[in-house]
Amino acid sequence: DLCRRIHKAGHKIMSVPSASIIHLEGKSLSSSESKIKMLSESRKTYLKKAYKPYKIKLINVLYNFNASIKYFIASCLKNENGKTYWSLIKKYS
Repeated sequence: DLCRRIHKAGHKIMSVPSASIIHLEGKSLSSSESKIKMLSESRKTYLKKAYKPYKIKLINVLYNFNASIKYFIASCLKNENGKTYWSLIKKYS
């Protein structure tokens, strides 16, 4: 969101190739339903600000497909925490 706004304002986005970032998606959140709901609402708010409705629909289809695959994998691996997390993601997406 920040880079998008900076670019829209006419500024140049710069990168530092030697920099390293580790993104642990969802690792700072527990799988509690209220936190997952908050994460989902935040995602929806960003999508509404950044994309047109037809693109949001496509993004949501792909997001739900991804969540379904991850839920399936967690089920196959008998990972109950993963199953819970991904079922809640699908519920609130």
